[in-house]
Amino acid sequence: MKAAWKAILDEEVVGSSTACVATVNNQKNLLVVANIGDSGVFVLRRHKLEVSGTLGASDLEDEKLYISFRSQQQLHDFNMPFQLGYADGVPAEHFSIPKDANVMHIPIQADDIILLATDGLFDNMEEAEMCAIVDRWEGEDGMKGGSVELARRLAHRGQELSLDSTTDSPFAILAKENDIMWGGGMPDDITVVAARVYETPAIVPLMDSIDDPLLFPRHY
Repeated sequence: MKAAWKAILDEEVVGSSTACVATVNNQKNLLVVANIGDSGVFVLRRHKLEVSGTLGASDLEDEKLYISFRSQQQLHDFNMPFQLGYADGVPAEHFSIPKDANVMHIPIQADDIILLATDGLFDNMEEAEMCAIVDRWEGEDGMKGGSVELARRLAHRGQELSLDSTTDSPFAILAKENDIMWGGGMPDDITVVAARVYETPAIVPLMDSIDDPLLFPRHY
């Protein structure tokens, strides 16, 4: 993130953008994320009651897909996210810098689904529908097309919802809470990266079994 930001400043490229960068620590089974603005990351997981126990789990269904982690947005005000950027004649302090990023270390485990996306997805899609799309891809469709297909389905559905004037999107609901009359979806750029976490077999070399851009942390 620092290198990209510095290149923008050196080349004086005019514009601004949120940023979300993620990597996996295979030794500690951690998803490490640096996020600026209202893009973000979700981790979806199936809760197994026989493992987690029943204490406080009355509202959980065994093997149902839930959102285990969601990143927090960074906003100056409603619909005004932190952004990296450059503009001729605009003071540098008008923009965020990489060290403003919210850095997260998120424990992950086998079968987790990781989604990185711009706010165009989150502003238009309810979390329940996000889970339903992932559940259908993983269950009924047997992960057909790999994680690239999952990202495509989410992005395309997000685009459909963004152009729907009859729905009360998450963005519209939040706008009303901020005394702004808004109905329907929120047309915006939508970028989605999806990955599924696998446990690497100890007897198989790491790169020999990869035919899709998925994550393969080690588990102990």
